[in-house]
Amino acid sequence: MALLVSLPPHTERREANIFACSVQTGELPVRYNRDGSVALMSRPRETREFHGKKYILEDAIFADVALVKVHKADRLGNCTFRKAQNNFNEAMAKNAKLTIVEADEIVDVGQLDPESVHIQGIYVDVIIQSTRPKKIEKLTFAQDAKSEGKGK
Repeated sequence: MALLVSLPPHTERREANIFACSVQTGELPVRYNRDGSVALMSRPRETREFHGKKYILEDAIFADVALVKVHKADRLGNCTFRKAQNNFNEAMAKNAKLTIVEADEIVDVGQLDPESVHIQGIYVDVIIQSTRPKKIEKLTFAQDAKSEGKGK
């Protein structure tokens, strides 16, 4: 699987062009020696053109294990998120070799609305019931200016 990274056009910032060209040609240092000299340079990347725009092909990142917190899951592994749970969980669940889901609630098959499923069961390997609620939101309140002596 490859990830496409757009090459900036010549009209954009000079620094972006230099960086993109360095990535494309393999001229970026990856590792340094103790004396500061370059021990390993990056490898050149393959480029392709789609609809008149050049792209660099980059290898996708894969995870060995993803631990994912979900709001509801059915017994087949279909999962739905609540609020901020979907930030990176969906991408990691679909990207990992092994996906372990911790669900607040496990329901029977057919109880989840198919249109609200965020992770399909094919990506889930293990489902675990949450033993206690996990608070992902933290409430903070503004300080009263008068109590701090700042207001009059």
